[in-house]
Parts: sequence; structure tokens; C-alpha cells
Amino acid sequence: MPTARTIQKWTSPVYSCFGNVTIKMLEGRKYQFFPCLSTPCTYGTQRGVRRYLDTGDAKSTKSLIDHIEKCRPGLLAGIIAGSTEPPNINTGMKDGTITAAFRRASAKETYSSRPYSKVESKIQHVLWCAEDSWPYSIVADRGFNCLMKTGRTGSYIPSVSTLS
Repeated sequence: MPTARTIQKWTSPVYSCFGNVTIKMLEGRKYQFFPCLSTPCTYGTQRGVRRYLDTGDAKSTKSLIDHIEKCRPGLLAGIIAGSTEPPNINTGMKDGTITAAFRRASAKETYSSRPYSKVESKIQHVLWCAEDSWPYSIVADRGFNCLMKTGRTGSYIPSVSTLS
């Protein structure tokens, strides 16, 4: 997993099309693997993008953009045009993204399009339970897990013992 400092530098909306990044090795070369969130991913056999860290373009988003353009044609038109809204990676969804819902409601609050790291997830869950007087055992509830993981099946939810 890349460090939190590295992830904070990833400000392009194209990152919202990919899940939690992992660092892997192949033939002695280290690379970041960006798993595609599109269901199903229709491009390539890897179901994601490898970004090698020993090249001059290790921070480039070109390969990520190319993958999304081939996986979901036309999806990135707004991103390339300078839109700051995260794309709706699963174009078949009828209700759109949460940011679109807040935009329709004229809300001023904004949300990040990237998933929390494990540490950030633990912090946010503890804060939420403490501020709203929820019992820590809510993280073990089937309905809560269903709500939290819908659309982001790889998201981390801490255990009850971690929160308490």
C-alpha cells in the first residue's frame, strides 16, 4: 500500500476509477497496481493498471486514462475537459454518485473520491461512533456492512475490538 503522503498527492479525478492501490514486484521491478472499479472491467486481462516505479513517468496518469477510455469509452470526457467531479464508473447505475446527489441538493459539503486508508478508516469510524453516540458494535452489523461496502467491496471496516 502506498503511503498516505503519496496518496494525498494523487489529486486527479481519474484515481476515483480505481480501487485500493497495492505495491507488487514482477521480475525484480516494483510497481503499483491500480485495480479497475468498473464492473465488469471490459479491457485487458489484468483488470487494472500496472505503474512501474523505476521509470521516468512513474507519476503519470496517462496509462490510467488509457485504461478507462478503453474499458468505458466516453466516461472520461468530463475529466479531460477539466471537470472536478468524480466520474460514475458504473454507467449503468441509475442513482448516480453521492457527489451528484449533494450537488442537486445544493449542499456545500464535499467528499473525497478516493477510499480511506486503513488508518483513516479506523479514525473516521471511531469519530462517527463517538460523535453520534453509536455503539461500537454497529461495525459488526450486517446492514451497516452492506451499506458501507456497496460500490466499494474492497473498503476496510475495522472490527469492534479495534474501535473500543
